Amino acid sequence: MLIPTIHLNGSSGERLLEQYTAASDAVRKAIDALCDVDFNARDYYVQGSDVPQAAQREHLARIEALKKVRLELAAIVEGIQDQIDLRDATRRPR
Repeated sequence: MLIPTIHLNGSSGERLLEQYTAASDAVRKAIDALCDVDFNARDYYVQGSDVPQAAQREHLARIEALKKVRLELAAIVEGIQDQIDLRDATRRPR
């Protein structure tokens, strides 16, 4: 996974951190909302006897896909924060 590199010609580290953190928070909220969906097999059984199980698998797969995105965003946030910390450490007087 590629992490943005903080440098003078690009976005500021603080702005990148803010944006990726906001994106991560939004994905977390989406995961929570999707987990709150009441899954009821009776909403699907009229489509066929195997459809409720297939629908539940799809529902769980969507949650897992969002969790994967959340983990990737967390890794990006961590990578950006590490660069900011390193930059700040090199600027401190010794």
